[in-house]
Amino acid sequence: MSYTKGELAYSALEEIGIAEYEFDISVEQRQSVIRKMDSMLAEWSAKGIHFGYPTSKIQNSSPDDDSYVPDWAWEAVISNLAIRIAPS
Repeated sequence: MSYTKGELAYSALEEIGIAEYEFDISVEQRQSVIRKMDSMLAEWSAKGIHFGYPTSKIQNSSPDDDSYVPDWAWEAVISNLAIRIAPS
């Protein structure tokens, strides 16, 4: 079993120092991170980097959706997503 989309989003937030035990992360903020992850992995897919990640076809996919990102790619997704969300 892979990380869920919500777990990857939470891990990226932790990477930049925004953990739920210190900050109140709203549902909207987590959804925003998931949308950014969808966008990032869609870009990667267009460049030929495929993980089987299901990009959201609807505006609010569930954080409980499986990401299908293999374990060897988790760190790459988390780190790159953290870089994308850090400025916001």
